[in-house]
Amino acid sequence: PRTVPGATLQSGKALIVGDLYADPGLDVHEPLRSHGIVSAANVPIALNGAVLGVLELDSTEPLALHEDDVRFLHGLA
Repeated sequence: PRTVPGATLQSGKALIVGDLYADPGLDVHEPLRSHGIVSAANVPIALNGAVLGVLELDSTEPLALHEDDVRFLHGLA
């Protein structure tokens, strides 16, 4: 199993998951489960082409992000 942040670190690309429990290949850690998190948006934090970390936005409701939202998250990262 893989985590959403791990997949984002590997790919270096944003990953938006509307339903964390729909993909049996995803490992949803207990803290997310216990807080009722159902969806996540992850964007890489990069510097000079190297991925240094991940900015993660978790939600207790399904996320419906638009391109502008993802660009905003990239700007924050």
